[in-house]
Amino acid sequence: MTFARLASLTALLCAALCIGLLAAPDAFARLFGLEPSLTGEVMARRAGILFAPLFLILRTVRGMPDEPLRRDFARAVLLMMAGLALLGVIEWQAGRVGPGIFIAVAIEAGLAALFAGFAFGRSRP
Repeated sequence: MTFARLASLTALLCAALCIGLLAAPDAFARLFGLEPSLTGEVMARRAGILFAPLFLILRTVRGMPDEPLRRDFARAVLLMMAGLALLGVIEWQAGRVGPGIFIAVAIEAGLAALFAGFAFGRSRP
């Protein structure tokens, strides 16, 4: 997969998460085995807003010709996705979330692996 395609697909995921977290924050709570609450909805909507700039950044960098910048960006996304996947597993092991978290963990781990190829070697714009 090319960097441009990976960045585009990740941008679409960010857009979907932004819209989903803003429009239906309680659905994400239920998916992860959490009891919906006002506090959770507020935090989910705030998290949803964070996906909007990620969408724009990913759309902007997808055609980036500069190899060092593309590599650095891939490392940043790798760190974010690996961190989210690890946190999901830790929260599940602690019993704070249900098995639905593994939907997110699988996607995050997959994206981390794909971005790792660009972060540490492979060079396909």
